[in-house]
Amino acid sequence: MNEQNIPDSDDAYWSQYYLLFDSPSDVSNLIVPHDIRRALSDAPENLSTLLIVLIKRLQFLMIDHTFPTEASSIPTFSSLYPGTTQRNPNKEALNCVRVLARILPVVFEGDTDHGRVEELFWKRTPKEPSPEQVEVDQSKQFVIDDEEDEDAPKSPKSPTPQATPREPDTEPSWGERLLNLVTDLLFCCGFTIPKKVQVDHHKVNYMIWVKGIGSTSDMGTARELESNKAEVLRLLLVLLSKQIYVPPTVALSMITPALSALAQRTPRRRVLTLLCSLLNTSLHPPNLSPLPLSSMPYNHLVTRAMDADAVPELSISVLCVLLDYQSGDARDRVAGGGEATEDSEWTPTSKSNAFRYSVAKLHRASDFEFIFHSILAILEQNMVASHGLLPGSRKGVSYLVELYVLLWKMLDLNKKFRAFVMDSDKCVDLIAYMLCTCLEIKDKPQNQGFCRALSYIIQSMSSDFAFGAKLHLPVKIAVPAKWATPGTTGDFMITSIYSIVASTSGQLTSLYPALIITLSNVSPHLTQLTITSSSRLISLLTAFSSPLFLLADESHPRLVYFILEVFNNVITHHLQDNPNLIYALLRARNVIEGLSVFTLRGAVRDVRRREEAAKGSISKGKGKLVSGDNSDLSKEKRDLIEREKAQLLPTPEELESGLAGGDDELAAPIGMSEKARGKLREDVGLGRTESIDLSAEEELAAAVALGKNGFVPTQEWISSWQRGLPLDVVQIAIAELSPKVHELQASGNRASSTAAILDLLRSENLSHVLPTPGPLAPRKFHWSDASLVWLNSLLWGEIYVRGTTPLGIWNGTNVRLFGVKHTPQPRRVTDTVQNVMGGFWGGTSGAGAGSSQPETATPPTSGG
Repeated sequence: MNEQNIPDSDDAYWSQYYLLFDSPSDVSNLIVPHDIRRALSDAPENLSTLLIVLIKRLQFLMIDHTFPTEASSIPTFSSLYPGTTQRNPNKEALNCVRVLARILPVVFEGDTDHGRVEELFWKRTPKEPSPEQVEVDQSKQFVIDDEEDEDAPKSPKSPTPQATPREPDTEPSWGERLLNLVTDLLFCCGFTIPKKVQVDHHKVNYMIWVKGIGSTSDMGTARELESNKAEVLRLLLVLLSKQIYVPPTVALSMITPALSALAQRTPRRRVLTLLCSLLNTSLHPPNLSPLPLSSMPYNHLVTRAMDADAVPELSISVLCVLLDYQSGDARDRVAGGGEATEDSEWTPTSKSNAFRYSVAKLHRASDFEFIFHSILAILEQNMVASHGLLPGSRKGVSYLVELYVLLWKMLDLNKKFRAFVMDSDKCVDLIAYMLCTCLEIKDKPQNQGFCRALSYIIQSMSSDFAFGAKLHLPVKIAVPAKWATPGTTGDFMITSIYSIVASTSGQLTSLYPALIITLSNVSPHLTQLTITSSSRLISLLTAFSSPLFLLADESHPRLVYFILEVFNNVITHHLQDNPNLIYALLRARNVIEGLSVFTLRGAVRDVRRREEAAKGSISKGKGKLVSGDNSDLSKEKRDLIEREKAQLLPTPEELESGLAGGDDELAAPIGMSEKARGKLREDVGLGRTESIDLSAEEELAAAVALGKNGFVPTQEWISSWQRGLPLDVVQIAIAELSPKVHELQASGNRASSTAAILDLLRSENLSHVLPTPGPLAPRKFHWSDASLVWLNSLLWGEIYVRGTTPLGIWNGTNVRLFGVKHTPQPRRVTDTVQNVMGGFWGGTSGAGAGSSQPETATPPTSGG
């Protein structure tokens, strides 16, 4: 293969590649990346010839009347006696698919030959002038109407001749021909879909695979058909995978030929049929196991039947890749054609990405119900598999990341689907599933990107008013006991977000803004918060307000801003409905006071005082604190957790016991006049300048001990964000309510009764002193170039890692879109099998799929 130029007329040699292999593992074990690279380096023309030979063979098979052949009609002795002349067309097609899927990743990598073979693969050639061919859609099976009217006629539209979207002066490239062959194979009667749906002699019939959108009935299937479909889908995924060999910096500007061809130059009927087939299959995984054990617990551990998740898994991967594609001219357009601004609405068009456009055009309630309920059913299945009565007795969902990405795309692209979800009471179940997934994976470093994606989806949903109106509903899904909390969905959101923030030791700081913005978005709708969730909000406020955390990073003060908005919105909109939270806020008034007079000198002194106290506690053996270098970012979070353990924050038990002491120090400010209270921020602001000047020693200590990653906090920086903190509403509430609570405690009547205080807070109305609330302005998630690249890398990273076993599709190639961390694993012995092929590739060096190592993909850190 790599020693001389082998002509394409040498059928005896080239036919081996589609005749001799019997399984996908044979191909992955015998054709290894090292040998493909050597062929690319020494004889690239041979590799180009091989690609063309395999494509031509598939073209021949598509017009060969013997293909496809039903399994029952293929003599079994033909594989035992190679000397016989009996052909197996199905095996030939599968081997073409397998070898192409093995070779193309190395070709797309482009390192060895600088992309010359790939360039030829996608290069169009001139053609002879001929009359323009017209492709007529003969099917009346299904179309997605562009009509916005839900009651529009559902009958199929009459077929109209449409010109094939092809440049008139060139022939399709070999890559485009292969792409067309692959899509045809996915709808080939007797090969991937049942023979019974074949019409006359036309072996390709574009019919939706399973019932769901666009189809009310299943066409039926069989194990062999699903196995073939999985192999063809795998090749399609490989054809679309050029993106993983593109650096993140150019990911949005570099066009992917296969994705562009499929999303922009595929006839509408094919787009719709492929889209609905992929979508329905992803959300309606079939159960093909004929064994009685298929419904028994742990059956996936004791049977060797084909993985029933293979086709749904590959289908949803292909679907997500197609819906995510926005590189080059595939980017969405500004709605209405105006100038792009930060608040512009972006929408896909049929020319930019036909798959995104078609998803955006879905409008039937029955379709939305199928999608939403199917997603919930799969999430429930996954929850039961992980936390049921017999954990592990059922197989979990292997494509959970793609499922949530699909949900995200649906919510983003289709406004009517989003409204359908938000108007449904089951939207709170969806949020509960997402939060449980976050809680499940938050401690696994390899899942940080997944956690981040979930936080963005939750933020996106929280910006919808209809969703906030559902927070008073209880959580109805079976939440595992370790995460369950009394109260409403709002309570569950608060306690879950608190757990994510407080128990990840600073490893998920990139999630904090989205999660706290979520709380800010829903805070105008929070009512009847429990003691537990109220104390959790106070804990978040206290943690984010600590000097150690505030001064560690330039972005941390915005978290204080967002969490203060939560209290402001509750006070403004539902003061009387949240006595537990107001009671907890009164207990934490010192935190609010600390923020109002926060200075760099005071922060440095506070940190030093705590360090000295910690040292003294350790030396006396009275306490246990986490030790470590101050420069360790996780130190800040561990310190906050230790402070909670030391009961420096209010606990539910403390809240039950009532306000204890400390009210005397508020006597002076509480007794001030209304006019003086109106000048509260002004007077406090004057006191902030008392300690602005720092000594050189203190300034150095602040720079070295507090700032992280090169950030140096200064008093000017503190003043810049402190002036904008929304403290007025909280301070007014504390000033108005604290004396009344203090008076109740001092009266001697039920002084220690929490119920009396809560009754008092339920009856208070501060509308006469609070500022008039403005219109609600929730913060939506806005896509940026960085977030688009980040999600693309997260999606492909998940696909890549899953593809490392058992076939190792992309193993051994130089991925550039994301980082790959290899974990050593004992090597499997494949030399014996490789010797069968002899010198097919000029040797047996390198490692096949069997010797692949477990890998973890790390997407870029930049996001939206």
